[in-house]
Amino acid sequence: MVQMIALNVDKAAYDEWLKVRGKRDQQSSLHYLLDSTFGPSAIKPFRAYPGTGDTFQVIGYTSQDEEALKQISQLVACPDSLSVIGMGSLRMKAMPDLERDQVIGFDLKTIPVRRSHVSTEVDAYELDLRNGVFQRDAETAGTDRLTSYMTWLSQRLEGFAELDRELTAITVTENVPRQRNEIRYNNEIQVTGNLKVLDPKAFKDRLLSGVGRHKSYGYGMIVLRAPQLNHRIKNAS
Repeated sequence: MVQMIALNVDKAAYDEWLKVRGKRDQQSSLHYLLDSTFGPSAIKPFRAYPGTGDTFQVIGYTSQDEEALKQISQLVACPDSLSVIGMGSLRMKAMPDLERDQVIGFDLKTIPVRRSHVSTEVDAYELDLRNGVFQRDAETAGTDRLTSYMTWLSQRLEGFAELDRELTAITVTENVPRQRNEIRYNNEIQVTGNLKVLDPKAFKDRLLSGVGRHKSYGYGMIVLRAPQLNHRIKNAS
C-alpha cells in the first residue's frame, strides 16, 4: 500500500520547536520533526512547499494508513510537536495502480551525486569529467552537465520506468548549502517531464523509496503530474 499524505506546518511553532532543540536549519531538521511525530521514516520521501501565510505544506509518501499515523503520533509525539503539525490538516489518498507502458508526467527535486572509488559523494557531472566522459570546455559545459544529469536520472529509473528525454526539462541550482555535522554544498536539480511505466509494481515501490540520496532533507520524491504536451522542452542551468 502506498499512500500520499499532505499536512500543514505552523511556521511560528516550528521556529520555536527548532530553538528549543538547538537546531538552526529548517530544511535539514524537518525530518526530525516528522520522525519524532510519526515514527522513523514513516513519511519518506517528502517535500516541503513554502507557503505565503502562517503555514507551509509538506507532502510525502507512506505505507501506513491515516489511523495508524494518528495513533502513533498520539503515543510518541511531544505536545509541542503536535502544535507544529496541524493534525486537523492531515489529508491522505491511496495511490492508484498504474498500467504497463502508461505515460505519466512527474516533478522531482533531487541531488545528482554518485559514489566515487573512495566512497565519497561526487556530483555526477564532476565524476563524468574525471572519468573522461566529457572534456572541460566552457562552451559545452552547460549542455554536458544537463546530459550527465539526464543519464544519472535515467539510470535510477532503469527497470521500472523510462525517461522521455525529449519531453523532460532539468533546471540546475548550483552550490545549495546542506547542513548535517558540517555545511556541505551540492548542485540541486529540479526535473519536470514525462516517463513511461515499465513495471507498475516496481514503480509504485519506488515512490516509497524515492530517487537518489538525501531523502531526509526533502529530496527524491517523485510527484506525479499530468503528462507534458508533445513538444520539446528547453532545459536550463
